[in-house]
Amino acid sequence: MPSQREARHFLKRFNQVPANLPNGVHLRDLIRNAAPVHASKADEILIHSQRQEHLGLIKLEGGLPSDQLKAFAETLVQLQKLGLTPLVVLDSDGINSVRERRVVEPFSTARAPRRRVDTMGLNNEDKAMRDAIMSELFRVAEAIDEAGGRAMALYGGVFKRNEYGLSEPGDNLTSATNSVSVELKPLQAALAMHQIPVLAPMGTVEPASLNCILPARHALVALSRTLLAESTVGLPVKMVIVNGRGGVSVRGQPLGFVNLEDEFNQVRSGIEDSATVVSPPSENGSQEPFQHERLAISQLNDLETAQTVLSILPSSSSAVIASAASSAALISNLITDKPLSSASIPQPYPKTHHNSAAPVIPPTVLRRGLKVDFHSSLVTLDQPALTKLLESSFKKKLDDSGFWTRIQQVLDGVIVAGAYDGAAIVTIEKDPTVNGGDGIPYLDKFSVAPTSQGIGVADILWKQLKKRYPDLVWRSRADNPVNKW
Repeated sequence: MPSQREARHFLKRFNQVPANLPNGVHLRDLIRNAAPVHASKADEILIHSQRQEHLGLIKLEGGLPSDQLKAFAETLVQLQKLGLTPLVVLDSDGINSVRERRVVEPFSTARAPRRRVDTMGLNNEDKAMRDAIMSELFRVAEAIDEAGGRAMALYGGVFKRNEYGLSEPGDNLTSATNSVSVELKPLQAALAMHQIPVLAPMGTVEPASLNCILPARHALVALSRTLLAESTVGLPVKMVIVNGRGGVSVRGQPLGFVNLEDEFNQVRSGIEDSATVVSPPSENGSQEPFQHERLAISQLNDLETAQTVLSILPSSSSAVIASAASSAALISNLITDKPLSSASIPQPYPKTHHNSAAPVIPPTVLRRGLKVDFHSSLVTLDQPALTKLLESSFKKKLDDSGFWTRIQQVLDGVIVAGAYDGAAIVTIEKDPTVNGGDGIPYLDKFSVAPTSQGIGVADILWKQLKKRYPDLVWRSRADNPVNKW
């Protein structure tokens, strides 16, 4: 259940704050799965509120078990009611009839030399692949309809790929998608009818107009780039990658939050190293290895996809990688705009889902994030910038001379996020119960610039604090929300 403050922040963010609330209806009733007595009234209020189209880009793994697909479809419908319109791109991974991509030669002309093209033609095997994707596409659309929503299955006319601009091996994801273009009219038609578009990763290769199947992540990156350029459709504010395995883990440790700017290379290396680590003991005590290489490739693809898409979207956007089994947690993330678990508290490795051979990893929230610097001395700090940050955050004038004189005597370190978008000042204080000793790490100041709120600065600072100061203490009011950390 979100707090009243979180509810108001969410409704303001999505332009849904009503002028007046009827008696007995609170802001929280508008965004939670309300009791029947309030549900119809909440729906009525939200429908008539002033809303801007906010889009959520969803990459959905195909071939999910029916119960997981049903739960995820219900989540999609709820997200749409809350003001986040999902655009679903189906991923062929997991569909049994879909084989791995291979290189074929779709055409040859007198003007262009024969060239191996990273796409698929329509021989008998490829027709079977296309048919399998089409079947899954309508299965997803039907699940959304049965969950109370309205879906539109789009299997053509959206994606085009220019053969002359095809990527080469070794190209990064951004370069690999430069040849993909997106036609938005089918999406606009679906959104105009308040339907959830479900897109097959299928299109045509130009200029030969041959049918092809695209990697879903290529389609998603191209879609995000086009949506940001064409503001008439709506503003993409969130990306969600839904699969059967869950979020990101490194050496068996699930990651609740990743600051891509500061941690991408570290997490990527950790995933690569994890491919050689045996799985956690099962309930009977045995240790059977996962398909480590496949898991690592899947996680690396998701990590790179999230980084690439978030580099395109506004800096306030975030991504979530989650299993369909835990997709209901996406609603909590949408409302609170926070990680689904504390990034500073180690998460236990989860138990196996009843329909899965491997444990389901808890969801991972990712943000473009900010570079993080640690200063052990005031000499390397930009004191005027830090003073400005503290004054804007606390809305009070700082006693410069008294504050900095005291800090210089007891300072242990200052963690700065970005260009002084946020900072945490840690001092070493004497323990009154012990004579001598090393002292106690004390969180003297924690501040986020008002202009930088909502982009995950607090999560970034807290994660760094717990990494450097496992036994940190601080003083605050009993009702201060920071105490939850």
